[in-house]
Amino acid sequence: MGGGVALAYAAARPARVKSLTTIESLGTAGGPPSNAVDRMRRFLQDLPKPSLKRTYASIEAAADRIRENNSSYSDSAALHMARFGTRPVPGGVQFTFDPAQRKRFGSSFDEDQVLAILEAIRCKVQVLHGTSGFTFEDDLMKTRLAKIGSPMPIAIPGGHHVQLDSPIEVARHIEKFVRANA
Repeated sequence: MGGGVALAYAAARPARVKSLTTIESLGTAGGPPSNAVDRMRRFLQDLPKPSLKRTYASIEAAADRIRENNSSYSDSAALHMARFGTRPVPGGVQFTFDPAQRKRFGSSFDEDQVLAILEAIRCKVQVLHGTSGFTFEDDLMKTRLAKIGSPMPIAIPGGHHVQLDSPIEVARHIEKFVRANA
């Protein structure tokens, strides 16, 4: 999600972005226009539902929950996420994310709009991905890469959250890219 936001910002404010690295992201996908009405209906159905946060007895219990939802996370990555993504509350810890982010979105860009956003980006873009995460070999991703003038993404050992699996290597690639495009 963060990569999609960064790409949209780079398109909207090209003078403010010198270079951009995304991790496994080339924009959001709302699907075909025929999905628009159903997506809006599901969004409206979700609106009245309360945004609840669960309390976990410990950081380790929160890490276990992370692993349940993300089986590609190593134990150390899940524990890291739990340590830095929770806050103490009476009875344990709660995640700090906004629970409203789990609700469905009412609107999204279709593919033509995603391509227009990517085409408006003026800075150099680097895409990193985990070797066992997303792939960029299909025609859709190749078209998106062409719009930003980016070579094939750089594969780094890890999963979808490769920054947790190989943080030093990810940091090295980002630092090198930022220095080259300063």
